[in-house]
Amino acid sequence: MKLRIPAAGIDAAVQRVGVADDGSMGVPSNFADVAWFSPGYRPGEFGRAVFDGHVSNVESAAVFFHVEDLAPGARIYVTGDVGTLLTFQVTRVESYPLDGAPLAQIFGASDWPEVVLITCGGGWHEDVHLFDHRTVVYSSLTGW
Repeated sequence: MKLRIPAAGIDAAVQRVGVADDGSMGVPSNFADVAWFSPGYRPGEFGRAVFDGHVSNVESAAVFFHVEDLAPGARIYVTGDVGTLLTFQVTRVESYPLDGAPLAQIFGASDWPEVVLITCGGGWHEDVHLFDHRTVVYSSLTGW
C-alpha cells in the first residue's frame, strides 16, 4: 500500500500497525513511512481508515511535517496492494489537545469511506518528550 498527498509532498510506503503497548495506535518504524491502523477500517470501506506518521525527529522534518498545512479540497491518493487507486478529498483539518482528541470520531464508523490522517502538532515539551496537540485531517472518498 502507498499513500500520496501531492499538496504535502508525501509519497510514502505504508506499514500496517495495531495497538501499541501503551494502548495508543502504533506508529511507523521510521520517519519516511506512514502507518495504517489495520485493526480498523480498510481504505475504501465505509468507515474511517486511519493513517499516522511522524512530524519530525531531532534532526529534520519527517513524512507528515506538512500535513497541518493541508486545506479542504486537497487530494489524498491511496494505492492498494494490488494497484487499486482510491482518491480522497480533504474536508477539514483540526488540532486537538493531546488528551482531548475525539477518538470515536477519528477511528469510528461513518456512512461513507473516509481517510483520516493523524500526527503530532502544537508545542514540543522537552521535559516529557511530547507534542501537546494532535493534528487530524479528515477526507472523504471521491473516486475509485
